[in-house]
Amino acid sequence: TQMGVTSSTVIKSTEGWQTVTLTNPVLVTSGQTVWLSWVFQNNPGIRYTTGTPGRAQSAELWSAGMPGNFGTSTFDDYKYSIYCSSIKPSLQVSTTSISLESDSETKGTFNIISNTNWSVSDNTEWLVLSSSSGSNNGTITVTANSANSGTSPRTATVTVTGQGVTSKTITITQNNQTSKANTQGNLEVYSMVSTLANRRAIPVTFTETGVINSISIYHNGGTGNVLLGVYSDNDNPMTQLGVTTSTAINSTSGWQTVSLSSPVFVDKGQTVWLSWVFQNNPGIRYSSGTPGRAQSSDTWSSGMPSSFGETSHDDYNYSVFCTYTPVAVTAGKNLGNTEVFDYVSIEQNKRANPVTFSEGGTISSISIYHNGGSGNVLLGVYSDLSGSPSSKLGITASTPVNSNAGWQTISLSSPVTVNSGQTVWLAWVFQNNPGIRWTNGTPGRASSSQTWSAGMPATFGTSSFADYIYSIYCTYTPNITVLKGAEILPDIAEIVDIDSTALTSTLIENNTNEKSFVESNINQFKELDFNLYPNPANTYVNIDFVFLPETVTTIEIIDGYGRTIVKKLAESTSNRIDTNQLLRGMYFVRITSSQNSQVKKLIID
Repeated sequence: TQMGVTSSTVIKSTEGWQTVTLTNPVLVTSGQTVWLSWVFQNNPGIRYTTGTPGRAQSAELWSAGMPGNFGTSTFDDYKYSIYCSSIKPSLQVSTTSISLESDSETKGTFNIISNTNWSVSDNTEWLVLSSSSGSNNGTITVTANSANSGTSPRTATVTVTGQGVTSKTITITQNNQTSKANTQGNLEVYSMVSTLANRRAIPVTFTETGVINSISIYHNGGTGNVLLGVYSDNDNPMTQLGVTTSTAINSTSGWQTVSLSSPVFVDKGQTVWLSWVFQNNPGIRYSSGTPGRAQSSDTWSSGMPSSFGETSHDDYNYSVFCTYTPVAVTAGKNLGNTEVFDYVSIEQNKRANPVTFSEGGTISSISIYHNGGSGNVLLGVYSDLSGSPSSKLGITASTPVNSNAGWQTISLSSPVTVNSGQTVWLAWVFQNNPGIRWTNGTPGRASSSQTWSAGMPATFGTSSFADYIYSIYCTYTPNITVLKGAEILPDIAEIVDIDSTALTSTLIENNTNEKSFVESNINQFKELDFNLYPNPANTYVNIDFVFLPETVTTIEIIDGYGRTIVKKLAESTSNRIDTNQLLRGMYFVRITSSQNSQVKKLIID
């Protein structure tokens, strides 16, 4: 039976291999045998030799073409110079979960990356899919065709099925009014319309710590794609913190919401810039007003670069906002040299100071004091090997140096997780060293002979040592322990790294009742101490803890929306959880017992 055929193709006039593409690909399975067939209108001469497994020959010639069935054939031990080229089918989706707002007609998108035919289906009546099938890559828009008037969020499943590949599923959650996530930005649909193609951004300032999940922009509907992003602030949009995938523009006017590829974590009081650029600007709503917008001269071809670039400013507001989930975390702590020393060094070498952690946590940024200058700076974190900086654990983006003297704080591109007792090295290199403050002291510094051109390599390299320390420190968030029964411990609902020392230092010393309660239950709290490794993780994470197994009820991985995405019962003192399907970003691991629970951050890289 015919499974596939090429179109009728003109024969090459010169000798050699001629490759012709099938009209539609043919799916085969492991161990399957197929027959490669040919027929010529005027046979130009096909190369052959004697041999097995031989060939089949039909009596039919060109006029019969390639019929539905090959027909009666004779066999001989000849083989011919003919072969087929195959590719392994693949199918991926850009996200495994989409969160929709409670209103009707709210939309979300996901991308399909494939080299085979696929079809899309859902299991509910309240969803509408923009397409039900296709081939190769595509973008699917998911629309809620009714509002969620229930008392809790509702979920649905979208299934993507492809030929010869494992199906993929996307969980769609539509919030109800009470669970609707917080927003920051301009939710008003302004009356004026801008169709300029420049990349632009507006600033928003957060009144609480949270996780930005998506950006929404109101436009008049059109064609082409859109990119949305989040940039850090230094009176201008600076370093890219997060970005959406390139997404097809909705064809009708209204709000379009696109999820960030990885959630962006923001602190209370932090300002970020919400940015956008359209391939074909369909018309964005705006109005005059402060704090205004920043505009780059770049258009679609520049995409969303790591640094926003030079900008002009005007007092215009746009109908753009972000959706975020508030997150309760302990306040950041500083470790290193927070004092501004007297001496000034303008050496160009890459250098590092060591710091040792007394508690586990997550390093989010590095701060360095300099005299102000030009060019860029790179800051990094290196592991320790026998008292020397070794492998790179994390790095900031290349960032313009502040022009004025003072502390400059730069966020790491990906947070670095550290354990209690661990030593890491805080490293720096300047394109044009503006003058770093230092003094004599231990534990001293390591200096590499490498300068700006070497950047921040994977390993620090050969280094010399001297008893100098510099004005540099890191900011980190301690691991969180949340105790149930906050009515008993109203002022210490969060205690870091439960052990006798931490408890004593955390307690309000004059409250003997609280102190007595915790000290009498110290063994209970210790049961929930656990470690995550590797962290950052990629395909799996091990969770190791010391406890009586029967006291632990569940282990959960929670995403930035506050949803439990992996949940299992604890069955042994070592648990490996598959994280292969999780998107890059920050998550939380929560261990719960009958008495209390503990939460630690997990980075998926």
